Amino acid sequence: MTKTLYYGIGGLLLLGVVVALFLLYKGINDSQSTTLYEVTSLQPQDGQKRDFGWLKTLGEAKPLSFSYPVDELNIKISLSDLPQPKKIVQVIADTVDSYQYFCIIQILNQMRVDYSILRQEKDFVANISDIDESTVQELQQNLNYYQIKYQLNTFYTKDY
Repeated sequence: MTKTLYYGIGGLLLLGVVVALFLLYKGINDSQSTTLYEVTSLQPQDGQKRDFGWLKTLGEAKPLSFSYPVDELNIKISLSDLPQPKKIVQVIADTVDSYQYFCIIQILNQMRVDYSILRQEKDFVANISDIDESTVQELQQNLNYYQIKYQLNTFYTKDY
């Protein structure tokens, strides 16, 4: 008995929702929107006639018996003006403690060189750009003084 009562109430609610949705749908379709501005027509007006006669004669054109002169363009590139490859010295150390790391930073700052450092836990890599041989030797002496075990790699980059 209670099941049929619940089914009846559920059916009536479902019917009510369907009727409400239908009335809402009909209300939206029946409403008309108006605008207060004029819509211009995209159709060409009768007073303007377009003449595309030149398109017909374009395919029938014959080649000319003469040609127009061409401007010449001379470009000179001097290879000495190109930027030279940069020398990069890479200092690689396997185990660097915090004191040695501090010493390396101080050495590089005192030498006034452009450098970048990658340090992950105990691995240490420093890239030093635009460095000459005398500066490399000074760097090696300073690193040996602080008893830092290192390896130097030298390579060149092209920035052009």
